[in-house]
Amino acid sequence: MTAAAAPELAEAVCPVCSKPFIPGEAWQTLCVACWRLSRSIGTRPAPAGDLVARLVARIAVLESANADLRLAGTVIPEAMLWDLLDLCDPARHEGDLVAIGAVAWLHDQRRGGA
Repeated sequence: MTAAAAPELAEAVCPVCSKPFIPGEAWQTLCVACWRLSRSIGTRPAPAGDLVARLVARIAVLESANADLRLAGTVIPEAMLWDLLDLCDPARHEGDLVAIGAVAWLHDQRRGGA
């Protein structure tokens, strides 16, 4: 006698990545990739509404980081750098520590931009 074949399960949609997959068992609710990821980070999948909120928050963080990177890549034009160095000259400010720090920072910017 042959064993009865298990009924085929219908295609499901993963609630995490929204990709279709065919579950091997009726209890499987995640695709294999998302299940492995959830096991590796020790979390359970978030409900769909919570997932959207987390994704929106993550986008805000990434946009902020992107803006920071754009600013970090800004190079001070050479003429403006010399003007700033002249304005911050510690001799003009009686050796003030803030002026010394500002001049040091401007010189670092110059080295970084060159």
